[in-house]
Amino acid sequence: TEIEEQDGNWRITTKTAFKTTEIKFKLGEPFQEETADGRKCQSVVTMQGEDTLHQKQLCSGKSHEIFRKFQGDEMHMTGNVTAIRTYKEKTQ
Repeated sequence: TEIEEQDGNWRITTKTAFKTTEIKFKLGEPFQEETADGRKCQSVVTMQGEDTLHQKQLCSGKSHEIFRKFQGDEMHMTGNVTAIRTYKEKTQ
């Protein structure tokens, strides 16, 4: 997963063995996205504290939340499903 921010414009790119997805957004502004499994969603991302991105998704009438918390060189991603992903920063 790559996360970039420049002048208030954010981009999150997630690469897996099956698919690469990318979302582009500004904090607090609703945007359309397509999830890795092909669902069309309305999303909004806000900053929670200094180290957590909070994403709310509405997909086919179902609400989902994703939290991306940054700690050192790791990102912990949690949501309202039973799964935790931990990513470690890739050193050049």
